Amino acid sequence: MSSRAIIHVTGPVRSGKTAFVEAVLLSSRWLWTLAARCTMDSTLERPVESSPARHPDLDRYRAARAHACAVYRFPPAISEFAFFESRLMENYSESVVIEGDCPVSYADLRVFVAPPLPPGRSLLTRRAGGGWQPRPAPRVSPRGDMERLMAELTRAGFLARPPGTQWTIEEPYQGIEDAGLVVVNVRTENDAAGAARLLGELPRLRQDEDVRRDVSGPLGRRTPITAVAADLSNLRHPGTKKAMARVKRTVQNAAEG
Repeated sequence: MSSRAIIHVTGPVRSGKTAFVEAVLLSSRWLWTLAARCTMDSTLERPVESSPARHPDLDRYRAARAHACAVYRFPPAISEFAFFESRLMENYSESVVIEGDCPVSYADLRVFVAPPLPPGRSLLTRRAGGGWQPRPAPRVSPRGDMERLMAELTRAGFLARPPGTQWTIEEPYQGIEDAGLVVVNVRTENDAAGAARLLGELPRLRQDEDVRRDVSGPLGRRTPITAVAADLSNLRHPGTKKAMARVKRTVQNAAEG
């Protein structure tokens, strides 16, 4: 049975998330793709959806030929199925790209769009700490699996380890450990060195046992992260082409699954 792929795109402010969404839309015009700009809002009691005629992000989605798009704001406590019952999701599609906060607990591919590391900065730092910081209890998706649930419970503090020094991810890269695809957005030649240093550190998130345990817990994923440096304004850039190929495989796998 085929299903549409959910692609979640996150990252720091002004890192190039919308540019990545545009690249996905422009490179897959043969697909029916929906695009949503999502924001968690603690002042809301229920989700609010809109599709204004003039909106900076939606204008870019439309120009890139999204089949349909919307702004979606939602409260922290939200039904797992609320987003799937939105007006946007009533449209036919083969893939859905979510930019910003994610209103669902499962995505076929999580993408982290990152700026290059500034000079003298590292992705990982070892600091004194008291184990993992508590997180909200995970919302279990019918499409999730037990391994992923246990990893979330571990990171939420249910299986916290004793106090001591631990590896942590520096600002503004928190969340990069959950990504299946990391895109370092290279805008100028001056970004190349910082991009290379970030790409060099990323494998430690899955391959270094101490780092993986501290950042993601003992049940954190070991599968390699697809990581590229890309000029997202150029669809012919080798890094952009590799990132788009990763997205294409995800959509094809969802259709076949």
